[in-house]
Amino acid sequence: MVKRSAAEWRGLFEAQARSGLTASEFCKEQGLCPKYFSLQ
Repeated sequence: MVKRSAAEWRGLFEAQARSGLTASEFCKEQGLCPKYFSLQ
């Protein structure tokens, strides 16, 4: 598991919003756990 800073999470959330993908699609593309992504 990769430990990310608050700034890194913000960057991921912004990237997901810009991508036009759902959170689930974005997580799959980026190799992130959708459940953990939604908790952040």
